[in-house]
Amino acid sequence: MLFTTQTFAQLDPVLDKLDPDRRYIAYQLFMESCRLHNGKLVKDIRHLNRDPRKVIMIDINPDHVSLQPENAIVMQPWKGDKNDRELLGLVSFLDAIGIYGVSDVRTTLKAYEGKYIPVEYPKSEVLSKQRQEEEWRARVQPRGARRGLCGSGTRDREPSHSG
Repeated sequence: MLFTTQTFAQLDPVLDKLDPDRRYIAYQLFMESCRLHNGKLVKDIRHLNRDPRKVIMIDINPDHVSLQPENAIVMQPWKGDKNDRELLGLVSFLDAIGIYGVSDVRTTLKAYEGKYIPVEYPKSEVLSKQRQEEEWRARVQPRGARRGLCGSGTRDREPSHSG
């Protein structure tokens, strides 16, 4: 779902280029679906008919997500720099949320509060993988023995000489 503070007229031509068949962005809500709160335009996910435990808003303006900041990732605005990869940096994070079936995205977002997710999430994945490998090695390899090619324990020995 796309929920933007842009008008339909502004964004529809962009969507036609990005997803002409609307296979990836099946649902769209535009500025016309936003609300005014204290004189500011805001997205209010309480009116989406969606479970807030499953909704992440990505925006560049903290005011737009101020009613539910616990559901938001606020990014820097894109300034036309072709090397800007901030949005791409969120892909693995968002994929993991879907793959692991996170029960409440707000808990996951809280863990990254004040951190730059495109940098911090890959770091946490590396640490997690290292921990998993260490746990696996501890289970598979008994202490004091080396595993040979076929998995049998071997110790360093001098070759025996007959004679």
